[in-house]
Amino acid sequence: MAGIEEGIVRLERLVALRKTVERCSLLGSAYKRLSMTLDRTGRHDKAQDGAGRQQCRTMRDAEEIARATGADNLFYPAKNCISAQVRAALLAGSLPSLDPGRMKTGQ
Repeated sequence: MAGIEEGIVRLERLVALRKTVERCSLLGSAYKRLSMTLDRTGRHDKAQDGAGRQQCRTMRDAEEIARATGADNLFYPAKNCISAQVRAALLAGSLPSLDPGRMKTGQ
């Protein structure tokens, strides 16, 4: 788990220099891995919740950048952001609330 956390620190530094779709997606994936690792070790606590929230935040950042720049890989951060929102809601014992028009072209 220490390796994941070290990777997150490095990726956060890189994102702080300049946010890009790829950098935010990598950081979101690292938080996803941390959350999954904590879950596998039976840690259903604030650390896991925090990792899940950070995953959602960074994937949403990647999605917003992709939309703003007209990136041809919008599907990747959008899919991962939706997945993070669904996972977070289910772990919280609730149903996810997703915008059905979210994947329309031009949004």
